[in-house]
Amino acid sequence: MTANNQTYVYTYDISQFGLGKVYTASNGSATSQYFQNFTSLAPVTWTLNFQGMGLPSDLYSQYEQLMSNLTNQDAQCSSSNDGACQLPNSCDQYSYLDEYSFMVTFERANGNYLRVPLALFAQDLESGACRIAIINLSGEIEDSSNIVLGGMFFQNFFGIFEN
Repeated sequence: MTANNQTYVYTYDISQFGLGKVYTASNGSATSQYFQNFTSLAPVTWTLNFQGMGLPSDLYSQYEQLMSNLTNQDAQCSSSNDGACQLPNSCDQYSYLDEYSFMVTFERANGNYLRVPLALFAQDLESGACRIAIINLSGEIEDSSNIVLGGMFFQNFFGIFEN
C-alpha cells in the first residue's frame, strides 16, 4: 500500500492472540477448537514492507516454546533479532502445520476473530529446510512492540480497510 513513495501502515488493538487447532468431523465441519493464548498482547500492524509475521520479543519467546512442543523439538528457533524457526526437512514433510492457526480477536470485533494458518508462513529454503517466516522483533526495527502481518498474509487474504 504505497502512494507517492509513502507506505501505509494500519494498526488495530486486539483482545486475544493464540496458537491452536480446530478439530473437525469426517465431513469437514468444525467440532471444537483449542487455542493456547499468549500471556501478553500487542496491537496488530498490517504492512506490505514486511515479509511474514513479526512478533515482539515476549510473544516470540512464547511462540518459540509452542513451536518446540508442536514439532516434537524438531524446530530450531533463533531468538536473535530477525530470528525465525526452521525445520530440518522441506515444508511438505510437515503437513500437520496446516492444522494449526493463529487466532486474532480484535477489540471492537463483536466476537469475530481471524484465523491465520501457521502453514501460510512456511517457506522452503535452498538447503532443503523449512523456514517458518515468523520473525523475532527484538527492538531494532520500527513498530517492534507490535505484531506485524506482512506480504505473506496479503497473498492469502483480501484486506479492506476503512478510514
